[in-house]
Amino acid sequence: MSEAAPIHHGQVLTGPLFSEPMRVETVRANSAGSWIAGLVGTQTERIRSVGLTADDIAGLTITGSDLSYDADGRLLWLGLEAHALGIAHELDPCFGRSISRVDPLPHQLEAVYEHLLKLSTVRFLLADDAGAGKTIMAGLLVRELMLRGLAERILVICPANLTFQWQREFREKFDDNGNRIGGARMTAAATLRPNQTGRHCRLPSDADYAAVHKAQARVAAILEKWEHGGRQGLSPIPDEPTPVGDGSGVGRAFSVQRHGMFQWGDLFTARQKAALVELSAQLRLASPSIRQIGSMALSRLADKTVEAATQLGAASSPRN
Repeated sequence: MSEAAPIHHGQVLTGPLFSEPMRVETVRANSAGSWIAGLVGTQTERIRSVGLTADDIAGLTITGSDLSYDADGRLLWLGLEAHALGIAHELDPCFGRSISRVDPLPHQLEAVYEHLLKLSTVRFLLADDAGAGKTIMAGLLVRELMLRGLAERILVICPANLTFQWQREFREKFDDNGNRIGGARMTAAATLRPNQTGRHCRLPSDADYAAVHKAQARVAAILEKWEHGGRQGLSPIPDEPTPVGDGSGVGRAFSVQRHGMFQWGDLFTARQKAALVELSAQLRLASPSIRQIGSMALSRLADKTVEAATQLGAASSPRN
C-alpha cells in the first residue's frame, strides 16, 4: 500500500526550491518516500513536473487550500451584485432603459434593441428628423454597451454649439451615481487654506453633495411656497429669459442659451439661489438705512463705474 502523499491538489508550495509560489495540480507516488508533483506557477502560470522527497517537502512552506469562511461577507455580496449587473441583460434585454430616467418611444426602442445591439460590429448611421430623440437613442446604446462590458470609453463628436446640451441630457437622463446637481456634475470643491492666498480645489465629499442637495430642497420649497401663495409678486428665483444672442453687440456676445441657460436663475447654483433669497428676505426686514447701504454695496460690485467704486484705491478694489 503506497504511503499517503503529504501534499494534495490546491495547496501552494513556497521555498528555496522554486523561484515563485507553486500551486499543486496533481500528485502521484514515484517510489518509497518520493512523489511526482505537477505544479503551476502562481505568477507565470508555467507548468512544471518535479520529483519531491519527504525531506524536500519538509523544507517547504505549504499553504492549505481549506476554506476559512472568515472573509468580509459584504465584499462577497458586492461581488455577487457586480456579477449580476454584468449579466443583467440576459434576464432583462432592456436593462439599460430600466435604470435610466427616460421613457423611450417605440421607434427608439426598435432602433436600439432590434437593430443596433443585435450586431457584433455596430456600423450604423443614426439619422432622423429634429426632435425625434436621437440623443435618447444614442444614450441608450452607450448605456447598454457599457453595462455589457463591450465599451469602457466612448467618444461623442457633435457640433460645438450642441456640446453642453449633449452633456446635460446625458447626465440628467443616464447618470445613475446620484451626483447630479441641477443637471451638472460636481467635479471639485473650492476651499480656502489658512495662511495661503487663493482658492484650492479638492475632490467633492459626501458632505459637499449633501450641502448641495439640501440647497436644492430649500430652493424647491421656496418655489412651492410661492406657487401655493398665488404667484404674487416677482418670482423668488429670477425667471426672466436670458438674451437669445440674435443680431450683434452685447446681447449676442452674452448669450448663454446655447449652453442650456434659458433663464437668469440658471446662471446660479442651488446654494447661490438659496443665499440670494435669504439675503433679499433679510433686507426686507431691515431698516431703510441698512437697505440703502446694501443697495450701494451691490451697485459697487455690479458696476465699477459708479462713484462708490471709482473712489476706491487699488488695495480695496471691488472683488466678487
